[in-house]
Amino acid sequence: ARQALNTQANELLGADIVVSASQPLTAALFEAAAGRTLERSDVVEFPSMLRGTQGNELAAVKAVSGRYPLRGQMRISRELFGVDEIATTIPAPGEVWLEPRLAAALRITVGDSVELGYITLRVSAILTHEPARAAGNIFSMAPRLLLNNSDLAATGLITPASRVRHSVLLAGAAPDVAAFRQTV
Repeated sequence: ARQALNTQANELLGADIVVSASQPLTAALFEAAAGRTLERSDVVEFPSMLRGTQGNELAAVKAVSGRYPLRGQMRISRELFGVDEIATTIPAPGEVWLEPRLAAALRITVGDSVELGYITLRVSAILTHEPARAAGNIFSMAPRLLLNNSDLAATGLITPASRVRHSVLLAGAAPDVAAFRQTV
């Protein structure tokens, strides 16, 4: 029963371990994971305005890398309120996924473009389910925009005054996870 509860909790987090800070995480953290068979995904979260052709909306921006989420599954749809499917990747560079509430507020459909900071991105899917979203976070009031971490710098939105949450998600075999937890 305890193992099942841990598995469910990890799926809500999207990983076995999540380390978060308001500043980029140090190299020492990554060195602690070296030599262990842990998968990693880097996540940066912050609120920002998103511009569409029909106006602006506040979005909970989440930039992800790697095989996000490491536990659980995201679900996407190719149209607003359409049938969804399991996402097998993250958004490609130059693309974003929007939660239905954000797409509806901006009157955006898949294939349309939005502006985030200094860049224009194509909406390639509607994000219908994200495991980490169910667990809640400090930006959960605004609807989610998910993008590839490789597009983050080009937005110009991360500055010293930005309210940003940096996270590293890790997952792996129980002994490696326990050893990393002990080291940290």
